[in-house]
Amino acid sequence: MTSGAAFLMLDATSCAKHRLEGGLSNLKPCRLDGIKEALFCGKLTVFENRQTRIGRTIDLNVVVLPALDQKAKAEPLFDPAGGPGVASTGAAMFYAREGKEYRRRHDVVCVDQRGTGKSNHLAIER
Repeated sequence: MTSGAAFLMLDATSCAKHRLEGGLSNLKPCRLDGIKEALFCGKLTVFENRQTRIGRTIDLNVVVLPALDQKAKAEPLFDPAGGPGVASTGAAMFYAREGKEYRRRHDVVCVDQRGTGKSNHLAIER
């Protein structure tokens, strides 16, 4: 994700009227079950082969939890999730509650890796 710098433009106080630029412009203010604050959610379309930047694309599911202190904001934190098949967006509840301190000065970006969560689901016949 070389577009990480674009996440720095999030504004938690005006989430509903804020628009992101570039490849993140399709992220919209959203609400997730159990989280009372507005977040940004959507799909980020990337090339399957990032080096050639041609050919097939895949959609990655993204949830951004804005930094709590927008004025002293530092670079975003990315949660890549761990283990095979684990969706990063499932951690949004943690960052909205127990892990809220991580967001003191950082946007937290949860991106479901390919084949996890809602990112280009891989179905394998058995």
